[in-house]
This record gives sequence, structure tokens and C-alpha cells, in this order.
Amino acid sequence: LALARPVTFRTVTRQLDSVDIMLVFDLSRSMEETDLPRDRLDAAQRVVRRFIDRRKNDRVGLVVFGQGAMLQCPLTLDMDLLDRVVADLTLGDIPGYGTAIGDGLALGVAQLRRAEARDGKKNAKIVILLSDGDSNWVTRFNPNEAAALARKEGIKVFTVLIGRDDLFLFGGGSVNPQTLRDIASTTGGRFFRAEDEAELERSFRLV
Repeated sequence: LALARPVTFRTVTRQLDSVDIMLVFDLSRSMEETDLPRDRLDAAQRVVRRFIDRRKNDRVGLVVFGQGAMLQCPLTLDMDLLDRVVADLTLGDIPGYGTAIGDGLALGVAQLRRAEARDGKKNAKIVILLSDGDSNWVTRFNPNEAAALARKEGIKVFTVLIGRDDLFLFGGGSVNPQTLRDIASTTGGRFFRAEDEAELERSFRLV
């Protein structure tokens, strides 16, 4: 028996909490305002990339919107790939002379709704919406309709307002927080205001 070297095996199962996250990113022309370091787009990109780097077990995807909305990256565990996608975002990737927040949010919700459960159980699902909040274009869904859709699907939306609310100092680059407040309130999420890069970073650590 000793020469046969019998071996016993033990299977260890470990369950990890995970979340499916859709980033919904504003690429309208107002994101080129310079009230954050370099501009709003650059500041948001750097913070989002640090957020992605901290994801270990979560799937994360990306939707961009301007005058319309487009899926830039489906839900993935490949954070290196997603990081490259976010780093390469530029104004002009999608027509930017309009801000269709409702269409962007609705597309993000649709991606989460279609996502298959992993390991036989459903994951928590959230949207992180980054915008200056000035919704002025509707193709299919206005912000209220998109928020109602998210609430129906049990998806919380955390909204992050990009930019400073200072119309005169920055020559017309003011932001509109009320739309984002309403979306967060409707869905049971939270609203964050990022008037500087440090505050933007803190808001992402609280999501």
C-alpha cells in the first residue's frame, strides 16, 4: 500500500462577491472645458483608469455618449483591455454637438440587463454615469425615462458631475447638477459632485 502512494484530494470552493459595472462616459464637446486639470475629459479619464485598476473580480464595460450613444466595450474581466480603451477616448469618437444623457444611460442599462449570471447566481449591477449634466439631446430616451428603466431593472445609478459650476470665471462652461441628482435619486444610487480632480478621485472611491 505504501508503494502505491495513495493520494487524497480535497476540493475547496471559494465564493467571491462581484459586481457588473457599466461606465457611461460623456464625450460631448463640453467635456473639453478646462475647469479641471488639462480638461474635463482628461481628468475623468485618469480617475476612471485608476478605478479600473482596482477592479479584481468585477466585470466592467463602457458606453460613450454625445449626440448619440455607442457601446465602446462590453462587460469584461480584462481590465488591461478596458484601460487601453479608456485611455484612447477622444472627443470626436462620437458626434459631440449634443449631450444625450438618457440615451447613454439606457444603453448602459440594456447591457447590464442582457448580462448572463456567472456561476449560477446573479451579480449586483450598477451604472456609473460621468457627465457635466447638461442634457440637451434626445434620440430615444430622455434622462427620466432612462432612470425609470434602470429602477425597473433594479440597477442603481451613481452619477458623477464633471466640472465646476462657475459660468463667469470659465466663460460658459457651467454644469447642470439637477439632471444627475434626479437620476441618482430615482434609482437609489448616489450623486457626487467633482469640482476638482481630488474630489473626482474621492467620488470614485466611494462608489
